[in-house]
Amino acid sequence: MSTIPVVRQIRRQVTLASGSIAFEVASTVTDRGDLPFTHLFVVTLGTNADPKTDVLARIATPADLRQSDASAPVYVKVSSTDMIRIGTDDFARIANINDISKLPRDRVIAQRRGFTQYLTSSVAMVYDNVTTADAAAKQIIDRVSALVTEWRSFNSDFATNPYQDYNLPSPGASVESARTAIYVDKRSSREEAEAARDAAKLAKEACVRDCDADKVIYDFLAYDVAFLDQAATIVEGQTNDTYVGAGATIVPSPLTPSGPFTVTVPSSRTRDFVRNAANGASYAALLISKRADLAAYAVKVQACATTCAQLSASLLAAQQVVDAALVAERAALAGVVAVCPTFDPSTV
Repeated sequence: MSTIPVVRQIRRQVTLASGSIAFEVASTVTDRGDLPFTHLFVVTLGTNADPKTDVLARIATPADLRQSDASAPVYVKVSSTDMIRIGTDDFARIANINDISKLPRDRVIAQRRGFTQYLTSSVAMVYDNVTTADAAAKQIIDRVSALVTEWRSFNSDFATNPYQDYNLPSPGASVESARTAIYVDKRSSREEAEAARDAAKLAKEACVRDCDADKVIYDFLAYDVAFLDQAATIVEGQTNDTYVGAGATIVPSPLTPSGPFTVTVPSSRTRDFVRNAANGASYAALLISKRADLAAYAVKVQACATTCAQLSASLLAAQQVVDAALVAERAALAGVVAVCPTFDPSTV
């Protein structure tokens, strides 16, 4: 026998007695798989003498299985304000675990025992438009699937076969203890995430400080090189030096009073000094050194900017991990408080 439950669904257009067009969705559980039986739809009794007046009310959700959600019973009918009828029967819901345990799978037995509902393996619903019919058809499959998942969870995680023994004392066996352990784990994860985030923040801040220092040095070097380049251009254009003599003798002697005289002598010593890169003490050597330093710091500034950008991305990712860990921690804490309202997180 297959362990996979199967629901067969037939969707078609039908003509009602009034002559209007409607859309029918018929669902039948053809294979129970690992469920106890195929009767997964709950039908509400109408007139005891007339099965055609029975009401098919709604599809159950997994919350119905635990009877913990008062708002869980949601009607399959998407847009109509009245109940959904199959002929004169209204669709109630898909069965939950309690239904499987207590509701009869026969209408007559349900009547004899005073039940208002019973189980069936097949339902058919008629809708006045195809949009509503399509939505309802999908809801039926979704909710039957949810029932199968819940049933399997019940059998594997909760139900005993036939019993389970515990050696006492059994620490951590309670729901509160289990949820507290989850909370402590989530809190530790959040603390670890925050430590990683803080380390990433420090690394980024250090990078920014280093980059700022390198940028200051780069700006100084850029200024120096620009200044020296301008000065070199001026000196390169010079061809004469001016010398002042206190008592120079002029030959041949001009017809002028005797000294002091200002004598201009053609010279290129200053220009030659600027151009002499081979001399380590020359102007040219200083300019070459400054240009090399400027180029080196340009590389450092660019590399530093790239590193800081990467560290910024790492910090953002680390903060996202912290945010997710905080959400998980709060959810875990809420889970503990739900079963122990007086729980104090500081005690664990």
